[in-house]
Amino acid sequence: MSDNLIRTGRAPPPARAKDGPPAFLARPSGLDFFLILVGSSLSLLLTDLGGFQAAPTEVTPHGALLLLRSLPYLLFLPAGILLFLPLFYLTQRIAGRRQTLSVGEWLWFVAWVGAALLTVWVAWHHWGTPPEFLSKSNIWVGYAVTVLALAAVALITGLVDLIGRWGRPWTHHFALALLLWPALPLLALLAWGIKIG
Repeated sequence: MSDNLIRTGRAPPPARAKDGPPAFLARPSGLDFFLILVGSSLSLLLTDLGGFQAAPTEVTPHGALLLLRSLPYLLFLPAGILLFLPLFYLTQRIAGRRQTLSVGEWLWFVAWVGAALLTVWVAWHHWGTPPEFLSKSNIWVGYAVTVLALAAVALITGLVDLIGRWGRPWTHHFALALLLWPALPLLALLAWGIKIG
């Protein structure tokens, strides 16, 4: 490997089994893209059913008012996609993936548990009456803390990946992007003094 890196300046291609598929899949398939679109649609539905809305406060700048309707959708956009982790992994295994879960995919698994719990809460909130300790404000605080914690770990993992030259499946990088994404609108909410309720 080091000889190849010195001669060509590039890492060698992924290891292959004899006449077999690569050890990891470097890009998504058509089915994966379809699942991403379905997951995005599911995220929009979950946001609507959860009834999350953004409201300005006295310190909210006038320019931020244009984003009020879209901020809850931006915040929860990865939630539906995160739910499809088992399908993404299953399709890779069927295609011949031999690599175990990467760090990013383990983070995705943690986020998957959170997204599944959020989905159960949304259904319970919409079609029933959850107990008082599962109020919308408590769920929102839990979501915000979890998003910031996972985004911090994803950012550190992404920075370590910049140094390393090891191969990762596309779902590793996709997981990091999914976990970093909601932190951006969340930080905008905090900076602009916008409340979610």
